[in-house]
Amino acid sequence: MLDSGTSTTLNFMGNSLHFEADFWKYNETRRIQEEKSFEIISRYFSINGNLTREYKTLVKSEIDKFNSAIEKINTLDAVLERGMLVLEDFVNPGLAEIVRRLIFKYTSHDEMTTQEIGSTLITNPNAQYAALYNSFYNKLEQSFIQADEMDRAVKNKHEAMRQRQTPHVSGGGIGFKGAMYGAMGAAATNIGWGILQGISDGLEYPSDDSKLKEAKLSGVVRAKNDIVYMGQEELRYALEFCKKILETDMQHEIDELGIIEYRTYPAQDAEKIKLRNENYDEAYREGDIDEKRYVPHLFCAIGEVPYDIKQYMNFYLVAARIGDNDLKVQIMQFAAALGLDKLLDFMLDRESAAQIEKNKVIPERTKEDVEQKIQQTKHLYGKSAKKEIDRLNEKIEYFKEIAKTQADYAKLQKHISAGNDISAYINPNGTVSIIGTDEEGAFKVKHFKNIKAISSRCKLTIGLCEDGTVVSSGSLLHRANIQGWKDITDISMGAMHCAGIQKGGTVLGAKVSGYKDDIDYGQLNVSAWRNIVYIACGPYYTVGVKENGTVVFAGYFGSGGVGLQPSQEVLQKISTWTNISTVAAGVDHILGLKKDGTVVAVGDNSEHQCEVEAWNDVVAIAAGRAHSIGLRFDGKVYGAGADNVHQRNVANWKDIVAIAATYDHTIGMKTDATLVAAGPAYAKHVHVQQAIVSADI
Repeated sequence: MLDSGTSTTLNFMGNSLHFEADFWKYNETRRIQEEKSFEIISRYFSINGNLTREYKTLVKSEIDKFNSAIEKINTLDAVLERGMLVLEDFVNPGLAEIVRRLIFKYTSHDEMTTQEIGSTLITNPNAQYAALYNSFYNKLEQSFIQADEMDRAVKNKHEAMRQRQTPHVSGGGIGFKGAMYGAMGAAATNIGWGILQGISDGLEYPSDDSKLKEAKLSGVVRAKNDIVYMGQEELRYALEFCKKILETDMQHEIDELGIIEYRTYPAQDAEKIKLRNENYDEAYREGDIDEKRYVPHLFCAIGEVPYDIKQYMNFYLVAARIGDNDLKVQIMQFAAALGLDKLLDFMLDRESAAQIEKNKVIPERTKEDVEQKIQQTKHLYGKSAKKEIDRLNEKIEYFKEIAKTQADYAKLQKHISAGNDISAYINPNGTVSIIGTDEEGAFKVKHFKNIKAISSRCKLTIGLCEDGTVVSSGSLLHRANIQGWKDITDISMGAMHCAGIQKGGTVLGAKVSGYKDDIDYGQLNVSAWRNIVYIACGPYYTVGVKENGTVVFAGYFGSGGVGLQPSQEVLQKISTWTNISTVAAGVDHILGLKKDGTVVAVGDNSEHQCEVEAWNDVVAIAAGRAHSIGLRFDGKVYGAGADNVHQRNVANWKDIVAIAATYDHTIGMKTDATLVAAGPAYAKHVHVQQAIVSADI
């Protein structure tokens, strides 16, 4: 009797599969056998896992000995005399003894010896290898004649050739010459050729002494690398050998079930069916055929061999690829009718796990990376896939937490600011204090009241009041022309201009009076900007972040009254930025903080200030003349770019919640609302650590 979770028909895309009564009569026995077969397979899969883990533990010491021996080979003579012996010792008795122990422990094969296993792992070289060996010694003769110091190899050539002909596996003669033919492993043809070719290529040199030494070294390095690769191949082959022995035990138990195939084919026909199925599978995977052609083939293949689990896997993966959940259920129910559902579930989960393992090479630094990985994982099946999807969704949630922290910290960043020779901070009572050099009215901030944000550049500071108005430090002639501004939500100070965001997302710009009034690089061309949520001013440019996470730019790069128009490449890069939360304006470079905690940069990179691609978990950014600073989620700080006056000496900072940078110094605010600083201005800011700022930490 079939239960409610089974189905005797399979229908999709106009195709139908229905077996006659004699098949279902046969299936009454076959179904039980398939279920028992699955129990055997799952038990051996568990054994295989234990064997693999123990193998990896046991080989560690052998790998260390092998690597140590390889490191001691530093000359061509050493390669010739000891190179292959090192590999032979690694395989036999090293790996061979480990394999013997595991086979005895995990399989029924209790009669194997270390010598027998070693003989299996180490195979004789083929005729091609022998031919190259002969060619190699011909090159030795030619090269050594050029280098008189190595003439002894020519004298030994014929003796070595005679030793090479010895037919048995264990080897004869001495050193490399006797072991060469007997120490080749699973990759004898390809890797062996690589070793000899590497050495012989290294011997093709002129008689010049310096070139001679260089060629010798090259040959040694290539030979050592190839021997190491051969060791890796033997390492893999030894584990595969254990698994094959284990597989014979499993197959023996399955054979004892006495399964009789429902339908058998002559060997020639069976081979044709196999090749045809493989061609269809490959064509579908490569996208050469679509479901309209592939699905009818699957119906045909299942009809020919009803218990071929691979065809059900292929069918299920089609359903997953096209997102047909009903078809998934139908396939699983039909497999259940044949007793294949548990095995199908098991195999699909294994395939998913293998694909997930391959996907580990795909980075997860950005939200886009993770979203791409989720798309690639969605069609997979089983516990492995569900676990991976859950993990990736947790990563997305982490990115959301990063974005939330960025938004929370954005206000804190405006509680401190840095000009060329000053550091400014908001006091708990809403006033502002300035530390540094009092020039051009830099310290004149007594009229700053009820301040919620500040921004400094050069020697000037502007402050955003709680009522949405803006005030400026400076002298009567040298201050920001922000009179009349109202309903402002964010501010930023440049070298000769400033900008503010009004409610609704429009932007106001103003010059700094008395400071190169005749210079206009278009930095104030911001009246057409809309939906702006964050603003930053460089010396002669303005950059804004829009509500949708894109960025707009106006003005020129440069300092000292000299503006340089950004290249089309720079402007193009800025225009492609997305998912940006805030920006930071250096002299000739701009940083963009993405909501997933990564950072992008554009502009001058002469001091490596734009090399921020490796940063992650960043919640705030700051830019100086030629250095970049990033505040991490954990309260530590990244630094990149110029450090000629220790302006990015921030590696030991911790518990930081806000950062600011300017021409050549950096300041940070800690969780206890005290300040720290780095750069030449630090000497002038000796009291900065006692500064208490207004912040709701």
